[in-house]
Amino acid sequence: YFIDYENAWDFTSNLDDFLHEYIQIMIDKKQLKEAFELLAYLFLKLARQGVDDSSGGTDLVADRCQEMWKEIIDKSELSLKKEQFKWFIEHVDSPDTDYMGEYLEEVLLEKFKEEEFHDHKLLYIEKKSQGYRKEELSRYRRRKLGELALRHIEILELKKISGKEIESYCKDNLELSLIREYLVDFYLEKKKYDRAIKLLKEGKKRDADDREVVANYSLKLKDLYKKLGEQDSYRDELWLLVLEYLPGEEELFDELKALYTKKEWIKKRERIFESLSLSSDRARFYAKEGLYERLLACVVKANGLGLLRSYEKDLKDIYPQELLQKYEDTLEDMASYTTNRKYYQEIVLILKRMEAYPGGETRVNKLVNEWRQKYKNRPAMMDELKKLPFIRLDLIDRFPGWN
Repeated sequence: YFIDYENAWDFTSNLDDFLHEYIQIMIDKKQLKEAFELLAYLFLKLARQGVDDSSGGTDLVADRCQEMWKEIIDKSELSLKKEQFKWFIEHVDSPDTDYMGEYLEEVLLEKFKEEEFHDHKLLYIEKKSQGYRKEELSRYRRRKLGELALRHIEILELKKISGKEIESYCKDNLELSLIREYLVDFYLEKKKYDRAIKLLKEGKKRDADDREVVANYSLKLKDLYKKLGEQDSYRDELWLLVLEYLPGEEELFDELKALYTKKEWIKKRERIFESLSLSSDRARFYAKEGLYERLLACVVKANGLGLLRSYEKDLKDIYPQELLQKYEDTLEDMASYTTNRKYYQEIVLILKRMEAYPGGETRVNKLVNEWRQKYKNRPAMMDELKKLPFIRLDLIDRFPGWN
């Protein structure tokens, strides 16, 4: 039968409690074979059970199974490990396990490091990789192939395969960004910097459609240029990161700033401000650079009061009237909607915040008096407005959603 959403969490939570309370005791008592078999039985039952997993309970239990399997395997003798390995191989890609087979695969590839399992794991990786390559290599498939290839390399290292053979394997799989990054680190460790730079440059072109991957390549290039004292290349790569690959990253912003004199930076930073598409990022850097007039413009232009609340301490003493006007304009818009009591409570809290400004009480009284006439047919709103004098300002920030 199918377990619906209302009952799903109780079901998975109770199952997780059972694993923790009973199977863990079996493990602690070194009843490893019995614990493994019971855990395997329950995992397969869960994988076959129809359940609305919107709350994520199934994944919670599967994570617990993983942890316990790893502990059991670590504590098992080789003869028992062989039985466990056979079970994983038989069930990892079984139709019964569906997507939960990924949990089995992680255990299978992470554990069983003994020599007896090396070739079997390599065969599994090869078969799995061939399956991914049968269809067009989406970003997801490339990622999964890269993870499998890293596992392949891990086994080669356990087998004490020569560095040249591992290097050759990597070169055959350079379309996978994870392998390209591995080979870059391989060359860096051996101080073959020219080869590492060449790989990273080629990778930026090859994976140009994957911004995250390109950013990782660029970060490595930037650090490598800096290490080698190639100042122009270092600066150019840093600009690419700040403007294109990782805009809005403060550490990179500060690193770039350190390359220029104060006078030079005043001009250079304009390129960064112009490149930022998010007003929140621009506001953050305006505040960082002490450009309060520009920061105020961002706050006033932004929808709602989120940016105002973020930078109120920076701006309140300099532009109190401008912020009061932003509050008032936002409140007028908020008050125009007929809604529930919680929403009106939020409005009243914002009014209280306004009263803390010079001239704020006058503005608040004017607004409240206008609303008492304009919205007199909203009893909930009128009721909440009456509470305004009794609200403590120091409690406002405890209200989770007032801004």
